[in-house]
Amino acid sequence: MIKPSMGLERHGDIFTCETPADIVILVDGSYSIGLKNFETVKSFLGSFVGSFMVGSNQTHIGLVQYSRDPWIEWHLNAYSTKEAVINAVKNLFLKEEAQTR
Repeated sequence: MIKPSMGLERHGDIFTCETPADIVILVDGSYSIGLKNFETVKSFLGSFVGSFMVGSNQTHIGLVQYSRDPWIEWHLNAYSTKEAVINAVKNLFLKEEAQTR
């Protein structure tokens, strides 16, 4: 059950979060995920990021890709608007051509 004290608001079938948070997203960047699935992940991430109020005194979002080794795409303080984070997600590309184990 979602309680108002959680900072979540419901707008139809869409929830938004106004409570500040630091969120680091971990994404499989190996070839084993496949290009089609990677695009699906990016679409999900765009919707996920859209649920938060991103800003210097609000939610910060960082992203790390992994395959054989982790790769920091951006740090928590890299983007100060939701639109900038969503644009960064759209510009992600698959890092490796090796499968994870």
